[in-house]
Amino acid sequence: MGKYKVWGKNFVCKLWEEKYPLILSLLITVILFIRISYNFCPPQNFGSILNAMITIDSILLGFLGVSLSILLSIKDRKVVEFLFKNPSREILKTYFRSPIISGFINLGLSMSLNFIEYFTNIFVKPALNISLCKLILVTWIFTALFFVLSSYRIINIVMHIVFKDPTATNERKPDKVLDANREKELKEKYRF
Repeated sequence: MGKYKVWGKNFVCKLWEEKYPLILSLLITVILFIRISYNFCPPQNFGSILNAMITIDSILLGFLGVSLSILLSIKDRKVVEFLFKNPSREILKTYFRSPIISGFINLGLSMSLNFIEYFTNIFVKPALNISLCKLILVTWIFTALFFVLSSYRIINIVMHIVFKDPTATNERKPDKVLDANREKELKEKYRF
């Protein structure tokens, strides 16, 4: 929780921005896990649903790759310079990494769910009536939701960066500016 103190009043907003893909995905997945019966029978068009999800995954993964290359190509803009010289660079890297990893996991699960009929009679926890089919399906739902939500988050951030007014960053005044003597004193004190 220490890193959120930097943001002051908006730490709840920043915490929500960071965690909402995980929170919403878990919440919806738990609800569906409870609602899906142990003898889940996929709908007849389930293969089409899986193919659509594979297509969505592929398009979003491609878009994430393109948006990352766009960010690297506009490094000379003040906003991007600020991001790459700031600790927020690590947050941005995590925001890119999470949808890419979850997207590839979701692709693998989507492909494995094409063979769902082979998993329906295998039980992981027979006492609780949890079949392998249900477990894979719920994991697929979680990764799909997490992938879509985290992709939305990074696409939203990239759009703000790309369409940011370049003069707006120059006009902003820092809250507290150190004079040269105070800066030198602090550097000596903390040995930067």
